[in-house]
Amino acid sequence: MKYRFAMPSDLPALQTLWQECFGDSPDYTTFLFARLIRPERALVAVEGGIPRAMAFFTPFRLSGGGEQGAYLFGVGTALSHRGQGLSTALLAYADSALAEQGYALAVLVPASESLFAFYGKRGYSPFARICRHTAPVTAADAPQLALTSASLPELAPARRAFFASLGDCVLWDEETLAYIQAECLRFGGEVLGFSVEGSSGYAVCYRGDGAVAVKELVCPPSAFGRVAAALSHRYGDLAISYTLHSVFSTETTQTDLPYALGKWYDTIVQAGTGLPYIGFTLD
Repeated sequence: MKYRFAMPSDLPALQTLWQECFGDSPDYTTFLFARLIRPERALVAVEGGIPRAMAFFTPFRLSGGGEQGAYLFGVGTALSHRGQGLSTALLAYADSALAEQGYALAVLVPASESLFAFYGKRGYSPFARICRHTAPVTAADAPQLALTSASLPELAPARRAFFASLGDCVLWDEETLAYIQAECLRFGGEVLGFSVEGSSGYAVCYRGDGAVAVKELVCPPSAFGRVAAALSHRYGDLAISYTLHSVFSTETTQTDLPYALGKWYDTIVQAGTGLPYIGFTLD
C-alpha cells in the first residue's frame, strides 16, 4: 500500500469511494468535488493504482495567534479493505505530511460517539464543544426582527469579531466561506442578517426534509430568544435545530456536547490554547 497526496487522475475514483463510504448522491458528490476538493488537499492509500482509503483537508487559522491548522474530513476506507488499519496508517501519514507543510495542528469532527475513542487512541484530544438546541419556539407574541439576505464571505470580519470576543476561534478563508454559502443555497437554505441589541448578527440556515438546521448563529446570547422567535416566524411549522457556540449554554437550556478533536504538531503553542470555537464542519 502506498500513501501519498492525490493526483488529478485520482479524483473520479475518489468520488466513487466517497459515495461508497458516505452514501451521498452522485449529484451532491459532484458538487462537493467541484467546489471544495483539491488533489493537493487529499491524502490517499493506493493499491494497484486505485485509492483504497482517503482523507481530505481544508486549511484554517486560529484567531488568537494565527496558527495554521488543517480541518480533516471525509476519512474513509473502501468496504473491501476495512479492518486492515488503512485509516490509521493514512492518519499517521497525514500527521507527518501536514507537519512538514507547516501546519500547527489537525482538527476533525468524529461522525459518531464511538469514533471519539478511535481518534483518541491516535493522539487526538478535545478541541471544541458546541450546544445543540431543538426546543420549540413560539413567535406569536414575540417582537419580530427584520431578516435580510446576507453574504457569508462579506460577514467574515463580523464573524471573527464575535467569536474571537468569546475566545479563540477557527477562521475560514473567503473561498471556504463562499463554498459554505453555496452549499447552504443548494439545500434550499439562506444566510440571514439582522440587527439586535445594537449589534449586527446573522444565521446560516440549511433546509431539508421538512426541517431547518441553523449551522451558525452570531448574536448576543441574551438575544437568542428574539432571534429564534424571528426564525420560527419565518419558517412556520418547520422544526428548527441549532448548532451554537458553547457560551449559549449559560443563557438558555441547551445540550452541551463534545464536538471536535485536535492533534497539535506544535506542542509549545498547544500549551497556551484553550478550546476554540469551530463552525461549518462537514458533520
